[in-house]
Amino acid sequence: MKPFQETSGRANEPLFSRLIFEKPRSDIPITSIYVFCDIGSVHEPANMRGVAHFIEHMCFKGTKKIPNAKDVLNAYNKIGASFNAYTDKRLTCYSVKCQDEYDAHSLSILSDMMLHSTFPEREFQKEYKVVAEENIISENDSETVLLHESEKIVYAGSAYGTPIDCSEYHKAVPLKYKDVVDFYNAHYIPSNMVVSVVSNLSLSVIKRMVAATDFMKKRKSVLSHSNRTLQFGIQPQTGIQYKLIHKKGVSDIILFITFKTCSHSHSDKYPLNLLRRIIGGELSGRLFMLLREDNGLTYSSGADTEYLEHLGSFLIRAETDRTKILKNKKKKGVIPVIVEMIVDLIKHGVNQSELDIAKINMKNRLITHLEDNDTLAEYNGEHMILYGSPPTVLYKDQYDAFYKNITREQIHDVIKRYFTPEYMSVCLLGEHLPTEASVKTMFRVLG
Repeated sequence: MKPFQETSGRANEPLFSRLIFEKPRSDIPITSIYVFCDIGSVHEPANMRGVAHFIEHMCFKGTKKIPNAKDVLNAYNKIGASFNAYTDKRLTCYSVKCQDEYDAHSLSILSDMMLHSTFPEREFQKEYKVVAEENIISENDSETVLLHESEKIVYAGSAYGTPIDCSEYHKAVPLKYKDVVDFYNAHYIPSNMVVSVVSNLSLSVIKRMVAATDFMKKRKSVLSHSNRTLQFGIQPQTGIQYKLIHKKGVSDIILFITFKTCSHSHSDKYPLNLLRRIIGGELSGRLFMLLREDNGLTYSSGADTEYLEHLGSFLIRAETDRTKILKNKKKKGVIPVIVEMIVDLIKHGVNQSELDIAKINMKNRLITHLEDNDTLAEYNGEHMILYGSPPTVLYKDQYDAFYKNITREQIHDVIKRYFTPEYMSVCLLGEHLPTEASVKTMFRVLG
């Protein structure tokens, strides 16, 4: 894997898109192309919330070369390519998976739609309604609602505390056509993009293909990058934060227990990732064993991690019948069982068998993902966007570099460092909730 980067006279300031390339593990003639734009919802001004997500939609609506929105999609459909896009808090990504013989064609279309979208005003009005409907569907999902509320607590004071998009944004301050076009022209420029390719074609061939696209043509932004400064101030907590959300029609109760952790550049994320598997593993994790196998309390539970530029989070989640959240008849309910698990982890850490199983599962996941070119293209491109350089450790080498030598002591260290009241929040959602006072009583042992 080698980066291909053209720069201006000023050090480390690219004039063109940066290219990062890797040969796949398989000789199957399939190419994955991921193009990242270094703009996400965290870069939006307060009066334009949701604009990054909306622009992602509008880039499908035609260019001067391909003026009809349907023809943009048909251009990929005709060659049997799969095409997708997503908006994250930190970036926006467009991806194509195609046969190697269609790489030049796919790159050309992708550069055209990302850099020369015409934003027809009639499509703007139509797509605005589509995005509004998408937000309504998303907000009917209980876990999405709970995640948004949890993130408001975890990332309070930071730009990451706001959702990528939601219907409230557009009710409060509807996006204006000219403002959206100006935002697009300011940020969708080659120097703000990374092209990540995983293909069996040679690097020299891919270079020529990318060089022939508009990804390698100069275009200046109308805004300076100083206008993209992120708000990173995190509001300190004095103890565990609680949020109970009443949602009519949700008969079960969904529980999120979240701990603030470290940034994506911090080495603590690797023992935390193993801890996530120890706690939330599908077949052998502590949650599965304690909640389902030992006590028959819930079918759905797990753990997740997230790492951002200045902070991260460790999430323990469970869904259960409302009659089992605090107690199960005369036995303990979901919350006291989880609290006992957390207390035990803080006091004793994990055992060697749990760590060994977590490592085996992590190694297997990383090896399995090597067969998917999309995984490699996304991994490489994200690294280039976030750090400004190719990854020093390839995806295939992650286990040996980051996980193989982690010890029980390292796992225990991160538990004691982050599983504390000043980093902790508890959120519940459902139609029939316990009182906040009764919930707080369950967590009293933690502080």
